[in-house]
Amino acid sequence: MTTTILLKRSGISGSVPPSGSLQHGELALNTTDGGLFYHDTGSDSVELIRAGTSSYALNAGGGSSVSASYALTASYAENGGGGGTSTTTTISTFGTAIRTGSLLTTGLMASGSTETGSFVLGKTFILHRLSASAETRIRLYSSASYRNSDLTRSLGVDPTGEHGVIIDAALSGSPNFLVYDLAPFVIGADMQPTPDGDIAYSITDLEGIEVSRSIEFTHLNFEAAITGTILDRNVVSVTTDTLTSGSEQTGSVTLGKVFNLLNVSTSIDSRIRLYTTPAFRNADQSRGVGTDPTGEHGIIVDLVLTGSYHDWQLSPIPVGANLESTSSTEIAYTIQNRTADSSAVQVDFTRLVIENWPIPYGTAPAAPQTGVSVDVASIHAALVALGLITA
Repeated sequence: MTTTILLKRSGISGSVPPSGSLQHGELALNTTDGGLFYHDTGSDSVELIRAGTSSYALNAGGGSSVSASYALTASYAENGGGGGTSTTTTISTFGTAIRTGSLLTTGLMASGSTETGSFVLGKTFILHRLSASAETRIRLYSSASYRNSDLTRSLGVDPTGEHGVIIDAALSGSPNFLVYDLAPFVIGADMQPTPDGDIAYSITDLEGIEVSRSIEFTHLNFEAAITGTILDRNVVSVTTDTLTSGSEQTGSVTLGKVFNLLNVSTSIDSRIRLYTTPAFRNADQSRGVGTDPTGEHGIIVDLVLTGSYHDWQLSPIPVGANLESTSSTEIAYTIQNRTADSSAVQVDFTRLVIENWPIPYGTAPAAPQTGVSVDVASIHAALVALGLITA
């Protein structure tokens, strides 16, 4: 005679066993989410494992805490200590972008301790989701030096100045909050002089017990690994006429139909504004510094760079676009001289063009769109040599 043993179960997504519903040694199953639960003496129902994940025991009851993203810079990245390991599953081929998960595994971390290091996420990337196997604070930076100066900042305290924080997320509470979908998505970048895609991180234990953890970053790496291709960042400069103190000049600069703006630098104290259309720019001329725009304003960035801040690295990365009825690569600007003297202003924009991407192999980009020339055959040969594609 066959005996069928059935566990306590629920087919409702997100459902966990109510407090007091499980005895010691008794199991319960969520047949939709794949969660298996048992009774823990200290915290009642605890999720033991979830199908399709690599997980430690996760607190399934009580409380939740999620915070996410800050902004305004980027710079260097270097390897750090900590004894952790990392596995990257990103696949990059010319003309192809794949959303992937990259797994970071820390060493054994004491309660409240922090581990630092660097992790390959890409030269420029879109971060879609974070997940952790234990309660964790996750911080990513555009620079190891910014990370090192930020380690003492407490959770819930906003960073100030040019700080290099790409994201600061606390994943804690129920298992639902150990997987966090980012909306809007976060764009990050490696801004070292020769970027290699290593992104500095700090990982802090919020679990309260000694445990290692696995953290998965779901991301899309969309800057080319080969310098000089259409998916590579470059600098576009504009120089105004001689402007008297406080005066402005309007015009347009070729930045791309849609682009990421990574860095802005200026030769003197100045205010730089970029817009989606000339009409929005013209309507915004009288707005003073410190006054927030209202309504549908079309402002991409509004930067005042003075004193020692003539070079500003942006993080998270803003996305700009030409939104005229017939779009072009020209982006409307207003540039103001904020010195006491008459002078021309040179502004350098570091940008990554992202419209018309991905581009099929064998198709060269239109020169007005990207501002760079591409030898497609050479790129193809290089990718074959690297083993990334077949001949």
